[in-house]
Amino acid sequence: MGKLPNYAEDESGSTIVRQATAANLNNTEASAASIKTAVEAIQALEDVSTTKFQATFTSADAQAAAPVKAKTASNKMYILSLIVSTDTALNIQFQDDTGSPVVIMEQMYFAANGGAALSFPPQAPLIVDTNKDFDVIASAAGNISVTITGYIAP
Repeated sequence: MGKLPNYAEDESGSTIVRQATAANLNNTEASAASIKTAVEAIQALEDVSTTKFQATFTSADAQAAAPVKAKTASNKMYILSLIVSTDTALNIQFQDDTGSPVVIMEQMYFAANGGAALSFPPQAPLIVDTNKDFDVIASAAGNISVTITGYIAP
């Protein structure tokens, strides 16, 4: 038999796999384990997504903080997408509850009739702490619309 890479003949003339190929098989098993871990993570995310939500807020004047999505008592909000539009030139900021708010997304600057559509990967969503609203606040009066999607989980 001719010589093939990663193969050799033993004393009886049978073809055997060289150790280098056996090491490659071990790497393949490690890769398979990594793939299995990734699949399990995706399945876990799919299980969590059973508590998914979509919330929309519209206003002619959001100069005072207003909730796009109200708080949940025992879970955090994980926001995966955000769509905002306005008919007036203004700035919009997203934060948690009023009082001493924590800014979740700094000011976005919009021209009249402006808008934005943002999506966040499941590995890096916008996170709103337990028992906090997801609020919007605008720098001036004007029609705005905000829609968010995401899921609720501990």
